[in-house]
Amino acid sequence: MTSYSANRPRAVTLRLCVLLLSGFWTVSFRAQSLSPVRDNPKARIGSAVVSGTVVADDTSGGVLRRVIVTLQAGESQSPRTAVTDDQGRFVFDGLSPGTYSLMAQRAGFVRTYFGSRRVGRDRGTPFSVSEGQTVAGITIRMARGSVIAGTIRSASGRPIAGLRVVAAQVRNVDGQRQVEVVSSANIQGMLGTSTNDIGEYRVFGLSPGDYVVQARGSGLQVHTVSEDDVRWAEESVRTQRIPASAGVSRPPLPPPIQTATFASVFFPGVTDISAAAVIKLGPAEERAGMDFTTILVPTVRVAGTVLGPDGLPRAGAQVSLRSLVKSSAELTSLGLGSVSNATSQPDGSFAISNVPPGRYSLSTRVPLMQAADARGSVLWAARDLQVDGQDHTDVLLSLTLGVSISGK
Repeated sequence: MTSYSANRPRAVTLRLCVLLLSGFWTVSFRAQSLSPVRDNPKARIGSAVVSGTVVADDTSGGVLRRVIVTLQAGESQSPRTAVTDDQGRFVFDGLSPGTYSLMAQRAGFVRTYFGSRRVGRDRGTPFSVSEGQTVAGITIRMARGSVIAGTIRSASGRPIAGLRVVAAQVRNVDGQRQVEVVSSANIQGMLGTSTNDIGEYRVFGLSPGDYVVQARGSGLQVHTVSEDDVRWAEESVRTQRIPASAGVSRPPLPPPIQTATFASVFFPGVTDISAAAVIKLGPAEERAGMDFTTILVPTVRVAGTVLGPDGLPRAGAQVSLRSLVKSSAELTSLGLGSVSNATSQPDGSFAISNVPPGRYSLSTRVPLMQAADARGSVLWAARDLQVDGQDHTDVLLSLTLGVSISGK
């Protein structure tokens, strides 16, 4: 018999089994306090003013209230923000001379830059402001965003809550089709959304185009509950009912069982991005019913030793395990893989836990300042690793000197 339960210390999980068998439930709740976010006041260092209105880019042309408008002056300066009033108006005053750009965002609409010629595609047109100048009458037209929605279930048909879902737009860049992760929560700076308690997701505020959808593994670790675990719980219940004076002790915990996690999958339920279905979205279009299934996969431990060029253990080396996502010649994955890190100990050992199946690149690089024996270069090591559900406990990373390449 095999089932799954949420990851927590194993003994705690098994004690939960004991409580359930004993007829007791313990439930606790923790409220999370929320505080409003306010803009920090900016010191006025000029006398210029920029103002305008945000309207819907549709046949109604109605004004949009509660839009967050951001004014940016160069990459090195902090942006200023304003929120449109009931008439869709915004004002920035106390501005110094310079070149500025404007960006507007609101839930349900495509993030829009003033002067942009393509919806959600470019950074718009900057404009210049001189000392004491008033730039008024700016109009920012925001298009209503498209939506991709669906439900994610387990192989048994049960909805999965708490999975991160991202939409990646497929674009043609230099003759190659690439994917770029986009978000329906740009205001919070988050990537994508998460499934709710019944497994539903909704990625909104998308510009027209082609998309692939990925449900990312949540990092939640689960472990199987075996027949031995059940027998241990039943025996523990039995011994609890025996008086302590009888001298009967609790049975020992059964041996640990391999953990598992939810795999990262693409719609319509594939792990290879080159096999992902492309969802085409028109302006303000909603594509519902984009349902797919995720699966539990076993996780393992990757461990080994880092050795220096002298063959001695190297401490303090940063070891990275990066997934190598397969892609076709016309579809290159950008940023959809995962990375885990560890630091080698004084004896050169390192360990990375909870690694799902897949093909990985395991690498380490020692900065020049730490590599006294590097003679003007760096120390590095790398190797590919195929993880298929079994622990890798004897991986060897032997550092070698890096090489310098120069040319014209």
